[in-house]
Amino acid sequence: YSYNAVANHDVVITTQAFEALPFLNATTHTDKAFDLVSEEDMFGEDNGGRNNAAKIIIFLTDGLSNNTAKSTLKLDYGALKDQGVSIISVGIGQYSLAELKAVASDDKNVFTGASFADIEKITLEVAARACQGQ
Repeated sequence: YSYNAVANHDVVITTQAFEALPFLNATTHTDKAFDLVSEEDMFGEDNGGRNNAAKIIIFLTDGLSNNTAKSTLKLDYGALKDQGVSIISVGIGQYSLAELKAVASDDKNVFTGASFADIEKITLEVAARACQGQ
């Protein structure tokens, strides 16, 4: 999936792509997800990135990372920070607030809910925050 593909600028196609992702019912590797974003240059021009557009990651989790030693400390985002990437953390259910805060660019970028029933309210809050370019 590349945001650079013209078809992927369509919200319906993008939504379908995300809904088609399999639920792995596996362990949570927060650190590996951020390593992948950095290594694959997800915000680069080849992947649809634009110099004048905000670079925002919305990190959504329903669990604690398996690598708590790396994820509960303020992670070294190095390359992501150098690219001007902001991170919004969203925790649902069995999340770790310490981990969400460690991952987020700022404590104002942390949103939580008790269950997925809260997702609509959280989505509105996250969208408002993301549209501020934070």
